[in-house]
Amino acid sequence: MKKKILYLSYNDFFGGAAIASFNMFKSISSKKYKLELNCITKKTNDKRVKKINITIISYLKIFVSILLSQVLFLIFNTKNKIKRSMCLIDTGLLNRIKLTDVDIVHVHWFYNEVVSLNEILNIKKKLVISLHDLWFCNGTFHYDPGKINIFSRFFEEYLLKRKCQKILQRDNIIFTVPSNWSKQKFIKTLKKYNTNNKQLPKIFIIGNVVDFKKNAKYSNLEDLKLIPKKEFKCLIHFEKRNNYVKAYDYLFKLLSKINNSSQFKYFIVFGNNSHNFPFKKFNNLIFYDFGFVENNQIDELYKLSNVFILTSRQETFSQLTADSIVNKTPVVAFDCSGHRELIIHKKNGFLAKKFRIDDLIKGMNYFKNKKLKYINNLQHYSKKHYYKNFLNKIYDFDNFKY
Repeated sequence: MKKKILYLSYNDFFGGAAIASFNMFKSISSKKYKLELNCITKKTNDKRVKKINITIISYLKIFVSILLSQVLFLIFNTKNKIKRSMCLIDTGLLNRIKLTDVDIVHVHWFYNEVVSLNEILNIKKKLVISLHDLWFCNGTFHYDPGKINIFSRFFEEYLLKRKCQKILQRDNIIFTVPSNWSKQKFIKTLKKYNTNNKQLPKIFIIGNVVDFKKNAKYSNLEDLKLIPKKEFKCLIHFEKRNNYVKAYDYLFKLLSKINNSSQFKYFIVFGNNSHNFPFKKFNNLIFYDFGFVENNQIDELYKLSNVFILTSRQETFSQLTADSIVNKTPVVAFDCSGHRELIIHKKNGFLAKKFRIDDLIKGMNYFKNKKLKYINNLQHYSKKHYYKNFLNKIYDFDNFKY
């Protein structure tokens, strides 16, 4: 009899974490497992994906939870804008999910106050939780916030201690992380609050699934014809202005320096907030704004570009980095956090000294003057090999015995 695995995610295919979890879900053979994915908002047509029905009472509890969190975030605030969740109030959302025939529940990005951490940890099944960001390493922040005031720090410490102690009390639980960087941060956090010397849960490193077979053409071919083929072109992804994690402050410093020189001129910009990109500040540069690009059309932009620039402070994995490498476009990024584990320096990318703008430019020049010696070091993340290399080992029932 086939074991049943239930995936839980906020949505099935919108945002990096959702895409990562859905591609992970699709890599599993239905011959061995019975599969189902439950989510709040459904974007795909996959029949195995079910939308969670929310009762009026749950809606009210979610509303109260959101309201409470927003009030507390105003009180315990921070200057850096980073996604935050508390997940303290039981909303009863999981009561609508039938778990009687489920063998393993695999929880992905499931925040926004729709369920409490208690409700997740109290699921009476073998439980796998995938850390797509650093929420389990902080009180409410989904990434490290940098310096915060003493009152906010006390608030964060209290909630983080509470979170870790609840995790350490739970049996039959496994965690997955997308990089060794995020694993070490999580282990360090658990050890800090493990006052009773409980055995730490098993933590597996599994990166995101990398799609090698999209090969779709961009829909508006006329836009592509405007870009000069023989010129050196840099690719930029832009989601939210003043985003601390993505470090757009460093991106703007980089562009300001380039704007005052004649080293680089052509930049391709994409992302769901690219219309707010401050193009006018860099009057000596030429930008091609493609706005939001569907996931199955993104490869064409990578192939048009000579280098992809990533200025992030923190990335647990970076799907953008992986996509760029697969499309043979080198990545120039800071030597920090999880994305550096995908980049082979001066082969498929350039790891600049941490937050050094001049070193980013050095990396751009490196690939301007030298052809990429492509190294495919991501094949084990492909859909074809992903289950065998990663999930098959994680879902082994012996892993839950410790």
